[in-house]
Amino acid sequence: PKSSYALNVDELTLGRGLRQLMQALVPADVPPPSRLVLRANAHGTGYDASTQVDLKSDLGDLKGTAKAHNWKGFVPGQLNMELTANDIDATRLTGDTALGPMSFTLVANGDRLHEASREAHLLLTPTVLTYLGNDLSHLVLQADAAGDSLRTELTSDAYAAAFRLRTTGPWPVAGDSLVLAFDIAVERLDLQELGLTPYELNMDGPLAGRIALLPDVRGRYVLEAPGLRMFNATRTFAFEHLALNGLLDADSTALELDCD
Repeated sequence: PKSSYALNVDELTLGRGLRQLMQALVPADVPPPSRLVLRANAHGTGYDASTQVDLKSDLGDLKGTAKAHNWKGFVPGQLNMELTANDIDATRLTGDTALGPMSFTLVANGDRLHEASREAHLLLTPTVLTYLGNDLSHLVLQADAAGDSLRTELTSDAYAAAFRLRTTGPWPVAGDSLVLAFDIAVERLDLQELGLTPYELNMDGPLAGRIALLPDVRGRYVLEAPGLRMFNATRTFAFEHLALNGLLDADSTALELDCD
């Protein structure tokens, strides 16, 4: 694992032999590209690596750099990554025809990730993102880790979905449960425009709760939404009390709803 290496790919194009190899290695439901050009270089020692990639294909283009060092298992101790994706064919990759082509930038930095003094930051900013024709390109995802604390914030000011979602919880440890507290401030949510209801229905108001997931997929969640408002052009209903408790298991679920 301590051997050093250096790899430089001036240009790799997708031919018949490489396409057959990709089809044999990737899952059957993952569509292989019909056109691909790759330029890349990588160097490092053991699992520590610095890479630079420029990939163009009919499924989309990816360009970026990444450095990862001091690995323990699947997590590096230091990480620096910047990736730009353009014209990703989300429909072909996911099978979801509601998703349009997407472009985004991902920046991630982390230091001392195996130590209690860890610091990390992630920023995901789409430049092109649509769902059922709704422009969601102003969606922004941020995540920050400081010590044993992990915080995330997802914001959107789209016409059909304007909200702010915040989560807080401890830094996840392998083999331990994942516990998150969350709160959502919904300014506007058009459920019909998002394909969630066949009729006009809008929502706004606050939601808050907690979710705990065990490594074996079991979990529990609690959601409260006092003051949540559901409305359309002719009717409005505001909850004075709304509480939802649920249990998740590998092959079953349980749900308890208490509301006015």
